[in-house]
Order: sequence, then C-alpha cells, then structure tokens
Amino acid sequence: PADLPELPAGAQAGSSTAIVTIGSTKFDALIRAVDCLEFAQALRRLGITKLKVQRGNGYMPATLLCEEIASMLEVEVVDYTPSMPEEIRQAALVISHAGAGTILDCLQAGRRLVVVPNEGLMANHQAQLGR
Repeated sequence: PADLPELPAGAQAGSSTAIVTIGSTKFDALIRAVDCLEFAQALRRLGITKLKVQRGNGYMPATLLCEEIASMLEVEVVDYTPSMPEEIRQAALVISHAGAGTILDCLQAGRRLVVVPNEGLMANHQAQLGR
C-alpha cells in the first residue's frame, strides 16, 4: 500500500467508503485478509472511513473479528445485498473477487478496483478474468 497514490476521501463521488465483495460464493481467504489491523490502517491512510464487507456464503461471522478495526472504521458486514451495483457506483474503492459482473460494474462506474481471483472456483476461471 505504501506505493499507492493517496486516495482523498472526495476522490470519487465524495465517498469515503471501501467495499469488499465476494459475490454470492465462498471466499473466506479474502475475508480473512481484510480482517486485520494492517488493512484498516491502509484504508485510513487512503482517506477511507467506512468499510462494507459483503461476505457471501462463507462461514465468517456477521461482524469482523478484529475489534481494533471498529475503532478506526465504520464497518458493516452483510451476506448479500441486491443494491451492490448502486453501492459500487458510490464507493471510493472496491476490493473484489474476479467476478465478471462486479468487474463490469466497477469499470462502468469508473471506480478504483482491486481484483483478487478466487482460485478455488471452476478451474481457476477468475484468474483468467482478473488478467
């Protein structure tokens, strides 16, 4: 994260929200990766004040496990939300599985996107999409 340019809170539609989404599948590795103090600190350095995590059908609880995150960010965890495309249009940053729909939503909305392929799905098709 140190070599990323600063992301001012107002850089994209005035939003200071980051979204982590894994679609309707299971991608616990990505959820675990964002459930740490270092990730929260990196978001704060980018001007992010709210984190929305759409956890899909994984086994992670409805709240993030790292309590220190809650002291730094407003956090919301949901299983699924049908309004995700609209929320993506308002986000400053999206971190996502390599789902075609999510990638297209971000590209169409001009959102900053970090793609993390879920290599455990369908013969690693997400790695191909993520390229």
